[in-house]
Amino acid sequence: LRGPDAPLWREANGDELERLLHTNTLCPIHLRDQPAFARGLTTYYNPQVKEKLDLKGNKTRRVRGTFGGNKCVYDGPTSSPVADLAVIKLHWHTVVSDRRNHGTNTRYATIDIKDFYLGSTLPKAEWIRIPVANFPEETLVKHSLNQFVVKGHILFRVDKTMYGHPVAGRIANKDLVDHLAENGYIQDDNIPCLFSHITSNISFTLVVDDFGVKYTHDADLDALVSVLEKKYKISIDRTGAKYIGIRLTWDYSANKLTIDMPNYVSTSITRLCPDGPPRPSRTPGIYLPPKYGAPNLGPTVDTSPLVSVDDKKFIVEVVGTFLFYARMVDHTMLP
Repeated sequence: LRGPDAPLWREANGDELERLLHTNTLCPIHLRDQPAFARGLTTYYNPQVKEKLDLKGNKTRRVRGTFGGNKCVYDGPTSSPVADLAVIKLHWHTVVSDRRNHGTNTRYATIDIKDFYLGSTLPKAEWIRIPVANFPEETLVKHSLNQFVVKGHILFRVDKTMYGHPVAGRIANKDLVDHLAENGYIQDDNIPCLFSHITSNISFTLVVDDFGVKYTHDADLDALVSVLEKKYKISIDRTGAKYIGIRLTWDYSANKLTIDMPNYVSTSITRLCPDGPPRPSRTPGIYLPPKYGAPNLGPTVDTSPLVSVDDKKFIVEVVGTFLFYARMVDHTMLP
C-alpha cells in the first residue's frame, strides 16, 4: 500500500471484502449487540496478498482476507486430508494405461471450486474487527456500513468458515465429502481423497477444492459438474491442462502425458538468490564413503558446529521449494 501499485492493491482488497459480505461470511454488528462474553475473543483482519500471472501472462493481484486464528478459542481437530502426490501421479498413469491397454476413450479434466471455504458454516459464530479504512466508499454505502463504525473500526460476526479459522478447512472438506456421498461419489476406504462413483465409470482425486477427474463418457463428467453446481460455483477445464501447479500435456493420439513446471527452477533460483547463484565450492561435506568389510560399522558422529538460524531458514526454504518439483517432475533431484 506504500508502493506505486497502491491503488490496485486497494481495489483488490475492496473486492475481497465485497466477496466476504456478499457470501454472508461477515455480518456487521453494532457493538452494543455483541455478547459480553465474546468481546475478549474479537480477533483482527489479516489480509494475505499474492501476485499471479493470468493465462495471458499479465500480472494480477489477489488479496485473501483471513481471520486472525491465534485469538480463536478452539481445541478440536483441525486437519483435513488431501490426495497424496503418489496417488495423483498413479491416477494420471491410469488414464494413459486404460487407453493404451483397453482401447477406452478415457480422458482427464480439472474442476476448481470458487470461494470453497465460504460455502460452509462455522459451528458457532466468531467475531472480527476491521478498520473502516480498508473499505471502498462504494462498499460502505452499498452495505450501509457507516452506521456500525466505532473508533474507526467495524465489528462483524463471522458466520462462515473464513480463511484463517483453525477449523475452516476441516468443516469445508466434510461438507464437500458429504455432498458428494449423497450423490453417489464415494471416497475410497483406504486412500484419502480418491473418489469414484457407485455406478459410473468416473474417478477423481481431490486437493482442497481442486478436482483431477478421469472419465470415459462426457455424460459422467457432466453429471459430476451438475452435482457440484448444486452447492458451489465452479470452473472446469475439459482439457485437463493444469492440476496442483503442474502443466499437463495430454496427447491422446499417442497415449502420452507430459508433465512439467515451466520456469519453476529459474524463478525459484532468482527468488532465493537475487544476486545470482553462488559458485560451487569444494568445501568437504559430512558424508563419508563406506568402507566395506571394515570392523567398525557404527554411526558417524558429526561434530561440526550448528548452522546459524538464518542459514537454517535458508536451507529449509530451498529444500521445501525444490522437494515438490523433485517429487513431481524430476526424480533425479531426490538423492
